[in-house]
Amino acid sequence: MTLATAVTLAATAPQNFLWRDSLYTGKADPALLLPFKFIEQGNDFVANTDNKAAMQLRGMRYYLPELLSFTDNRLICGLDYQIHVPVYNASFKTTGNFTARLSYSTGNDPASSKTALATTTISLNGWSNDRNNNKGWLVFNVPGSATRSIASGNYLLPVG
Repeated sequence: MTLATAVTLAATAPQNFLWRDSLYTGKADPALLLPFKFIEQGNDFVANTDNKAAMQLRGMRYYLPELLSFTDNRLICGLDYQIHVPVYNASFKTTGNFTARLSYSTGNDPASSKTALATTTISLNGWSNDRNNNKGWLVFNVPGSATRSIASGNYLLPVG
């Protein structure tokens, strides 16, 4: 997954950014655990040179039902997988049902065409005093038939 962001800096910070009367009460905000593109080094943040940590969603896991266990990220085309992606709601408002899609694209170009592998639907609670109440897993069931014709190689797995 490749992410591009832009930030607008305000002259002053809002006084109630994360409190119950803030912008996080009106809209749900489902979010992924994004890669570590930058790491803290002393008093600065520098580009992460660990390619895996800089490109991969944190916490993403690959379950192989045939072995009844999780495996590393070297997936074999033609096998059934469950791909687990942690997700949380950064808002106080419950998300209601939303659908996420797992796709793949060739090469490292995020603008390249994407081919859908699986979708899943989930609902997340908003933040509360229970710290884990707003977290969940996107579980994508990817049948071997969806990957059988994919050539071996490295692929981006965008989640959106």
